[in-house]
Amino acid sequence: MKKITFLILTLLASSSHSQSFDEYSTLDGVYYGTSFWVEKENSITHDAVVVGYNENYDQFASTYDAQYSGYASTQQTISPLGMATGDTLDANEDGRMDFITAGIDTTSNAVINLYTQNTDGSFNETTLPMNGISNGKIKTGDLNHDGHADFVVMAMSSGSNYIAKL
Repeated sequence: MKKITFLILTLLASSSHSQSFDEYSTLDGVYYGTSFWVEKENSITHDAVVVGYNENYDQFASTYDAQYSGYASTQQTISPLGMATGDTLDANEDGRMDFITAGIDTTSNAVINLYTQNTDGSFNETTLPMNGISNGKIKTGDLNHDGHADFVVMAMSSGSNYIAKL
């Protein structure tokens, strides 16, 4: 019985098909960082946000606009960060997707930056008045189901203290 079951599972696995993917190598690579999608106003596609250290160990950040043949760097400026994390949310509840990033800035300060989207698809940056983080994660969502965006921070803060804050 075990041999028949193994044979059937093997035949099923060999006859299955996987999804194919296209590679777009126009994005800059980073390490100790993150990437995520942001839906921009008046666009049918999502833009990619990439933040982290580049190959020279310099803080890096860029947004990429979806094009027919791949992605192209946008004119949107966001602050470069290392040891970066980020996520999307609708922070000001205007129906447009915003995003938040955190990490080490170019002056070696740990920061958390909020980017709120304007009606033209550009973003305004605000450095949040709270202790920044490095080497961690930010995740967003409506955790208490009150209709407002929340975020949780799990990371190392200034002074190498481990934190988890909502």
